Amino acid sequence: MLEDGENIPAPSKLEDIMDDPDYSDTVAILVVSVSETKPRSVRVNITVPEDMLRKIDTVAKKRGMSRSSFLVQAAQKAINQGQNSQSL
Repeated sequence: MLEDGENIPAPSKLEDIMDDPDYSDTVAILVVSVSETKPRSVRVNITVPEDMLRKIDTVAKKRGMSRSSFLVQAAQKAINQGQNSQSL
């Protein structure tokens, strides 16, 4: 449609389509994409300055996260930023 210069219409509600007599014999199929299974978590020991650990724990708690989740998220963000800067 876009290639022909036409606008893409807003999506229709399934209920509206199923209520339309023209589509009375239509079957709705839901396609769900399942992400890959989560990798296995591994326990590690790291050394962190005590004051930094307090800061990590404070911020993680404010965000409703565990220390581990916070550190994994921070590491993932740093990795993504590094990959983005290398691709420029």
